[in-house]
Amino acid sequence: MPGYAGQAKTTRAYCRLAQIGENAQMTYRTPQPSKLSKESISHLAEKFSARVGYEAGCDLESLILKLGGKLEYQDFWELEESDSGSITVEPDNSFTVYLANHTSIARDRFTVAHELGHLVLHFLLPKATDPTGDWGLKASRFGTGITETEANQFAASFLMPEKQFREVHERFGCDIVETADYFGVSFSAASVRAAALGFE
Repeated sequence: MPGYAGQAKTTRAYCRLAQIGENAQMTYRTPQPSKLSKESISHLAEKFSARVGYEAGCDLESLILKLGGKLEYQDFWELEESDSGSITVEPDNSFTVYLANHTSIARDRFTVAHELGHLVLHFLLPKATDPTGDWGLKASRFGTGITETEANQFAASFLMPEKQFREVHERFGCDIVETADYFGVSFSAASVRAAALGFE
């Protein structure tokens, strides 16, 4: 029996070393601009939303699981020290979205939609033209620039499709608080969306 236990331990060790070696050889790219217009990104986000069956205010965690991903919550100090990025996508399309433990549900919902923007715009689209490429994606937690703007545009359009937002916002008498609550987003996110669509 001791011999069996030792053999099992050795096998686990070899498996762990093989996994480490595999991860070490894996290439992770950083998001590159899709070069799509704001209108094209919004259209793509709304089409994606419809395709995955998302409806305003719906649970996003179950959607992430349905898409082959998972959410991982981290404490503040883990976020500061982590090099994992805000989303890590593996070559097989599985992915992990990292969220902070201390942020609000509304903030988290926009973050998740933002990371879906990275997944679609900066991973799935490039993969469509390079299907054999054995690479993954890591988006920086504190990224700036065009790719972050693109992901924000995607998130806003995914969570708050233009036609529906206009209808709902006008139904509530342009009350930002009510509109934000309907879409499950923060006051700030709803305000920015309203301004972008020409509401005073």
